[in-house]
Amino acid sequence: MSKRLLLLVVCLFILCSLSAFAVDGVVLINQASVNAAGGFPYNINQPGSYKLSGNLTVPINFNGININADSVSLDLNGFTIAGPGTCTGSPNPSCTGASLNRGIASSSHQNLTIRNGTITGFGSAGIDLDSSGGQILEIQANQNNFGIRATALLANGSSLIGGGFVITRCSANHNLSEGLIAVQSTVANSTANSNGGDGITAIESSLIGNTANANGGFGIFPVHSLVGSNIARNNAGGDIAAVGSSQGNNLCTSGLC
Repeated sequence: MSKRLLLLVVCLFILCSLSAFAVDGVVLINQASVNAAGGFPYNINQPGSYKLSGNLTVPINFNGININADSVSLDLNGFTIAGPGTCTGSPNPSCTGASLNRGIASSSHQNLTIRNGTITGFGSAGIDLDSSGGQILEIQANQNNFGIRATALLANGSSLIGGGFVITRCSANHNLSEGLIAVQSTVANSTANSNGGDGITAIESSLIGNTANANGGFGIFPVHSLVGSNIARNNAGGDIAAVGSSQGNNLCTSGLC
């Protein structure tokens, strides 16, 4: 092999190695890089910043992205993670083609941020986090089984460990079951409309400035939570079912509630 050809091969290798990273060191994820890494699910095993650089189309029976590390920031960058399912109808949607897969999943990790994109077509959940601490921002989790689950693990079968998410400016609409489920978290300025079950279910959380309309169950089902300045109208099971919760200045079908 000539020196010129050898140099060309080395340069191409370096360029291919660098192509997975943005100029600021963020790891880029797209359909080609997922396939090059062995296919779905794409596993994030190291802390750091990750960003989609294209839409992801996930086949049946696979998760889209598994987060297997603490301190991960995942920016969908306006792109879509699409599973194989389709959910239609309101307020009791029906879904076809979906398997028990999840768009983004993580368990027993902390300090996670997921932001800015769409997740649709997953037969378990769009986002499913049994983890603690972090943010879910500007996510549209529509037409899944569950939209967004940010829950906590049970310790010794009794006390909750985890939760603690800030969920802001998200939508969880037209999901087969519940739109958004949160534990020990803050849910603000988000929508959960036309889901088959409850729009928003929250335990030991704060719910401020959200909209939950035309759901098949309750609009908002808070347990030991603070509920204020939300809109909940025309929900089949009732607008707001406050179980041991403090509420005020909400707008329901019949007026202030």
